[in-house]
Amino acid sequence: MTEVEDTEAKIVAALETVFAADGEQWLSRPFFTGRVKEVLGALGHELGFEVACHKSDYPRGGREWLYDMTWYVLDKTKGGMLMRQPMVLESEWEIKNRDDDFQKLVQARADVRVWLFTAANAQEIDNYIARCRDQAQSFAGRQPGDRYVFTGFDFQKKVFAPVQTFRV
Repeated sequence: MTEVEDTEAKIVAALETVFAADGEQWLSRPFFTGRVKEVLGALGHELGFEVACHKSDYPRGGREWLYDMTWYVLDKTKGGMLMRQPMVLESEWEIKNRDDDFQKLVQARADVRVWLFTAANAQEIDNYIARCRDQAQSFAGRQPGDRYVFTGFDFQKKVFAPVQTFRV
C-alpha cells in the first residue's frame, strides 16, 4: 500500500467511526462541522501534517486556508514553501450551495479530496455522488489517480450514507 492509499484508508476509517452514531445530533451544523474537524484534525496531526481550519471548529487549528480543512507540508528549510497537500476537505450543509464547494475540490491539488454534504434522502445522495464523479472526470485539469472520498447525510433517515472512494 502506498502512503497516499494508506492516508485515504485512514481518512475513510476515521469518517466511518465518527458517522457510526446516527441521530438528531447530526442535524446541528455546529456539531457536524466541529466533530468532523476534531476527528480529521487529530488524524492529520497524528500523521505528522500541519492542519489548517477555523479555530472555533477545531481547538488545535489555526486559520482556515482555502478549504474547510487542509493538511499540508511546508519545507521550513526554504522559508516555509508549500510542498504538498495530503488532504483537503470541503463540507456543505446547504443543499443549494453544494456545487460551489465541490468545485473547489475538483481544482485542488491534493493527495485526497474529502467531500461531505447533506441531501434529502438516500437516492439524492447516490444521484449527487454520480454527478460529482462526472464533474471530476470531466474537469480538463484532472490527473489520473486524483482521489476523492464522499459521503452524504440523509435528512430523511438521519444517517450518513456509507463512505465511498473514487479515483479519476
